[in-house]
Amino acid sequence: MRSVPLVALLIAFAGCTGSGDLESQTPADPGVSESGSISTVPSTTAPPAEEPPREPPQDPGNGTNPDKPLDGEPEDCQRLVAGQGTFADPAGSPSSWSERTLDVAFAVDETFLEAYGENWTARAEGLAAGLEAFYFEEVRIHVRIVHLVALPAGTLPPFVASTPLEGFDEADAIMAALKAHYNATYPGLARDAVHLLLGGDAAGSVAGQANCIGGAGYLDAGYSWAEASPEEDRALPGGAKVLQQMALKVSAHELGHVLGAHHHYANCAEAAAWYSPQDALATCTLMYNDSGLVSLGFSTPNKLAIRALADANDV
Repeated sequence: MRSVPLVALLIAFAGCTGSGDLESQTPADPGVSESGSISTVPSTTAPPAEEPPREPPQDPGNGTNPDKPLDGEPEDCQRLVAGQGTFADPAGSPSSWSERTLDVAFAVDETFLEAYGENWTARAEGLAAGLEAFYFEEVRIHVRIVHLVALPAGTLPPFVASTPLEGFDEADAIMAALKAHYNATYPGLARDAVHLLLGGDAAGSVAGQANCIGGAGYLDAGYSWAEASPEEDRALPGGAKVLQQMALKVSAHELGHVLGAHHHYANCAEAAAWYSPQDALATCTLMYNDSGLVSLGFSTPNKLAIRALADANDV
């Protein structure tokens, strides 16, 4: 994530705590409705709406906005698998959920090695531990490392300075290179998902990407990547903090897509239950498509969607 002048953060924080209209504080979400709005009371029974084509996010124009879309809403993975329909509708009851395990092959790139040096393994394992704790608390799914590797130099396309309009092309190129590498190098590696950690700003307008929604359990579909650059201590006068645990949030968001979660099941109402001034801008649930406003908590519809997918795919 980019560092942001303190004045810009104060302005953004003041706007979010006023009327509660978060939409005006963020770039347009490429994965929501034509109006750009997201319902704060998503249905827990209706099947997901057909996803619109991805479009580049709007440039905020001031160069100091701390928020950027996390990604574009991916396509439904199971529409890409022969003989499958769409993923299961949200169903089930939290009290009936048994423990499940998502086996993840983690990889890091050159910029991650540059950012963390000889501590890169500990940093990657620390993020995986954070994902394990979060997913088990939220949906009773363990996140287990089954493979951890540093990609050879030159595996991914080089990162270049980009405008928001170029970000999706770069994001797609990273995903294509990641899939090609695993298909060629680890074709039989048993896993439910592959997750790549980047140490730099790979695509200027997005912070991560999932290959498609609901790919967990499919060798050709369960891919995601997320920026995981070193954290900054972003404190405001009076002791409040903003933009905390960004690497964990972005990785948790992208793995959420792999497990069947959607942007349009997110809301900015349920997050009030765990709001803290120690992460003062985190006013929406995790799958909301703005990296500056997400918190570490799923909405109820996304919890149900994840569990339905995990049960259906037997992860």
